[in-house]
Amino acid sequence: MAYYYACMYYITYYVLYYIHIFTSTLHEN
Repeated sequence: MAYYYACMYYITYYVLYYIHIFTSTLHEN
């Protein structure tokens, strides 16, 4: 189960990271 939670944690981290980049590019345009 620890592996499962670690995967969910990293997936959430990368999703938030890409959302931040996506919103940044929208504000620039």
